[in-house]
Parts: sequence; C-alpha cells; structure tokens
Amino acid sequence: MLLDPTGHNDKETTSMERLSLILAATLALAGCGDSGNPVKPDGSTKYDGIITQKDGIPPGENVVKPDGTVKPDGPGVASALQAVVNTMTMPKSEKDYAYDFEGKGTKKNALGKINGVLLALPGMQGFDFQSNLDNMVKAGEFLMLFDVQAKSISDDAAMKLQAFQGQDLDTPPNAADNFSGTEQFGVTGSPMDLILDGKIAASKLSVGPGSLVIPIPASATPTAVKVEKTRIEATLSSTPMSAMTAGVINGVIPWTEVDQKIIPQIAEGVDATYKASTTPQATKDMLKTTFDANKDGTITADEIRNNLVLKLVLAPDVDTNNDGTLDALSVGLGFTGVTCTIKK
Repeated sequence: MLLDPTGHNDKETTSMERLSLILAATLALAGCGDSGNPVKPDGSTKYDGIITQKDGIPPGENVVKPDGTVKPDGPGVASALQAVVNTMTMPKSEKDYAYDFEGKGTKKNALGKINGVLLALPGMQGFDFQSNLDNMVKAGEFLMLFDVQAKSISDDAAMKLQAFQGQDLDTPPNAADNFSGTEQFGVTGSPMDLILDGKIAASKLSVGPGSLVIPIPASATPTAVKVEKTRIEATLSSTPMSAMTAGVINGVIPWTEVDQKIIPQIAEGVDATYKASTTPQATKDMLKTTFDANKDGTITADEIRNNLVLKLVLAPDVDTNNDGTLDALSVGLGFTGVTCTIKK
C-alpha cells in the first residue's frame, strides 16, 4: 500500500526570488536564534516535506514558504522505525476490519462483503483472493514500505508516517530475503513528501486520514487502486520480525476506481477460472449459469456489473462529501510488517 502520488516538488525560483527568500531566511535567523529557517546549500528553500540531513539541514527545522512566512516542518526527529509489509489479510465479511467513515456509528467494509458474496456464489469456491494476495507479497510484486517518524515507538503525540512503494536493491532482485528483518529497499514510484499525521500511545500507532494506493487481488495480476480517507493502525515493536503487528488499513475507493479497475479485474479472474483447462466441468457449468449471461463463453465486466446478486454488494456505500450521494466503496485490510532499511 502507497501514498497517492499527488505530492509537491521543490519550486523553481528566479534569481531575484531566490535572493528574496534567502534574505527572508536571514532575517528570521536573526530573530529566532538557532531554531531559524534553513536554506539549502544551493541557496533555495524547502517549502514542504520532511527536511533530512541529506539536504544539509538538521531535521525538524522550520521552512520558509514562498510568501516569506514560516512553516514548521515535520516532527523534528529521525525515523524511529522502518518496516516492509510482509503479510496482508483480506476481509472475509463486512465486519472484518470495518470502520465508521461517516461518523454515524455504522462501521463498514464493503470489500469484505464483496469477497464473502463472491466466495459463496456457485462455482466460486476456488476463487481465492487471499492466495492471490499472498503470492503477490511473497514474490515482491508490491513492496509496501512504512517509515515511522517519531520520537520513539512507545509514545509520541505528534508523529508522522510515510509510505512508499519499495524496490528490491538485490542484483538480481531476490524476493527470498525481502522479509529477513535486515533487508534494504529503494523507493520507486512514490513522492517523498506525502505523509500521514497521527500519534503513538503505548506502542499503538494511529495515523490519518490521507491518501494511499493499495493492491486489490481480484485476479492473478492484482491492480493498484487509489484509496482516500485512509487510516492506518498498528502495534509497534523493536523486535525485527514483529515490528508492526495487528495492522489495519481502512479507507474508501472512489467509485470511478471501482468501476474502471476493480470490476474489470473481477471479471478477468472469473473468466480465467471459467476458461481454465484445470477447472472441473461442473464448476464451469455453474460459472456459465451464474455469470455468462449471453452464453458466448466469455465473462465480461458488464456481466459482472449486471449480475443480480453482485449488484447488491458492488455498489458505493460511503458519501465522501456529504452531498447525500454515495460515491465510494469502503475497504479494510489487515497487515503485519518486519524491519527494513529504506534508502530514500
């Protein structure tokens, strides 16, 4: 699971603008002593994101925004824990990993409801989302990295969590040691300054809301989808092989993502089972009766959308903007993580 790629890059400035920013930083330093506003070695300022030592600036300093005002930057501490997700758990019902997204006292997880209904349909008993997800994680096809930026993993009332898509740095890539507890990973396809705010209390992390990207394993080739209103919880530990346990990721998927990505993927998975030579004929007959409405030998996304049973669960269940219209699908997944080193 990854943060949605909508972050910001350092802004280019003209020489005059850069000079103005340097002067603003100098004046602020004169007024604030050692905790002034940093200027990077190239003379530019860093407007957002976490300042790291590689910028030549101590972490946690303030930054100067383009208008000359000061913006506190980050928790002012280094990473307390870095981890790679080594297991992800699909919900089996709408009660698993459910969350009250609308604050009305009703916890939801439509992903669990869909998974449960699909597995109960005739011919779908062998359609295993969890196995697809396990295989994907084990093969290193979707490496999710978490960087816990906090004073400690025990307690911090104002910490931050960054999430990245990981890259195996082994040459050649070797998925066998990904979850050894000592592996190093690079970062790929992820903005560096997208962060979820939150807290740690008694070693329990709670961050969000924010945006992420997660894999949905509805076929043998899971697709990544955008998740909004994301919240992440987990228990943290200094033990490498149980660095993050009892983890839960909650969020909502905009319905356009469901319609354009998840439903076609479900159709792909069902159709592959329908056509596989290893699928028993009795199962094929049930799939044909259940899904192949026009009996042409192919199960399409429209046939999934129009299935009378699936219509009851493949529908938006969260109103994200309080306009009275349901426009997103609730999701919840479990996870655990082991320690690693993130090379940013």
